[in-house]
Amino acid sequence: MDAVMPIVNISVAEVNNNGAVLPSDTIALNLIQDTGCDQYVAAGVAPHFVETDRPALVVGPACSSAATGANLVFTGFKIIHVSPSATSPTLSDSSTFKGLLRVFPVVEYMGLAGLMNSFNVGRYGIVSTDQDVALSTVAGLKAQFLSAVLLFEVQLAASSIAVGTDLFDSTIDLMRNSDVKVIVLAGYANFLLGLWCAAYKKGFYGNDIMFIYTNWVQANFMTTVPTLTDCTKEQVLLASSNAFGTYGPLFPVDSSAEASTQMSNGRTPAQVKTEYLAACGSSCHEALASLYYDAMWDSFYALHNFMNNAATWTANGLSSSDFGTSPDPKRTQLYDGLYAQFLSNSFTGITGALSHDANADREGRLTITWIDWHSGSGEVITAGIWDHISSTQRNASRTCELCPPGQMNSAEDGSCVECGIGTYSSAEGATECLACPAGTFAFGTEQLMHELCLLVRGAGLSGRLRSSFLESRLLGSASGVGGGSDFV
Repeated sequence: MDAVMPIVNISVAEVNNNGAVLPSDTIALNLIQDTGCDQYVAAGVAPHFVETDRPALVVGPACSSAATGANLVFTGFKIIHVSPSATSPTLSDSSTFKGLLRVFPVVEYMGLAGLMNSFNVGRYGIVSTDQDVALSTVAGLKAQFLSAVLLFEVQLAASSIAVGTDLFDSTIDLMRNSDVKVIVLAGYANFLLGLWCAAYKKGFYGNDIMFIYTNWVQANFMTTVPTLTDCTKEQVLLASSNAFGTYGPLFPVDSSAEASTQMSNGRTPAQVKTEYLAACGSSCHEALASLYYDAMWDSFYALHNFMNNAATWTANGLSSSDFGTSPDPKRTQLYDGLYAQFLSNSFTGITGALSHDANADREGRLTITWIDWHSGSGEVITAGIWDHISSTQRNASRTCELCPPGQMNSAEDGSCVECGIGTYSSAEGATECLACPAGTFAFGTEQLMHELCLLVRGAGLSGRLRSSFLESRLLGSASGVGGGSDFV
């Protein structure tokens, strides 16, 4: 918890000094205890969070197993809790795990499956750490990506990973012996860099080897190569030159525009990061800190908006003292109303735009990335927007993007498809392509409008509207039926 407490204190101080969010209330911390990611320890600690005289809202636990144990208790007392980093796909079942919201985008495994699907991967291997986020991602990936053969799966203990460890060498040997060409890597910076260092030493890299990685690190993590491996940065870059991955929300890179862009609470990620690094000493964990920070503000905004919503608050005679163990029906009113408010939250935090889907999961803010080895910088570069496994449905924050003119929305998979020859759409958001009326034509696909078929320019000549192109035609040529694709 040493890595988390500084960011928690920073967020509490911010909201207590913020005149716009919960201006008439003071946020106080109750009990914080490290449950060690243990389901049964978390269940034993959870009753200590039950309050009778103040809002009972919990940020945590961090891990999937601990969140599972705590939820059993919190559900009984109708206490909502927000887990910053629980990742297990099973927790998406909101009918079983009631009142649990998550800040980490748990659909990363679908991004990995989508990547593999787009590359037509037929055989692959998996190497991961034994950390919660890695195990959950691997489980989700295996459940989603069933069309390929899994040649091997290796799990390395995070506590055993060290510079020059034989574990990395033996893992690369396994890859080579299995004749695998696509390997999924699920782990943090020391894990990724250590494997790529070993791959370089053994010559296991190049155009025929593809690494698809999860990247729960900073976008400039290659600068840590000298301290985490016994390779040079240039050597690791060579080994990772054919690597693609998904990138989740973390502290923005210092040099990026996002770092200096104002968040919804008026501060910038760069300001918060400076304060955090000054307070966390040798226990800093930027990724976890960024998720805890946004979980805190997710809670602040939900409380503020719920308590200031006359329709669900004052009109029902509710007050803050009704939280916690107040008897029904007020307790149920508060529980259901606050949970609904969380689902309506939409704000910008350290990790970017944050909102929840109907299952209370974080709406994914994932991008497809590659590591810039061309320039030698080693920075994680955005290659595209994460989307659904079908690679057709773009994931936008609480909005759907309109199909452009010349295309229509496909009801089958939600994608935008071109209007065919002889049809057109003239405005954004079309749900169908219209057939060109008699006397008009659409010469190619993706047409924005139909054009007049026949414009007499002179004896025996016709031309297309908005064009100087003239074609020799018999006088009287026309498109006599709807859906004309050329002159008749």
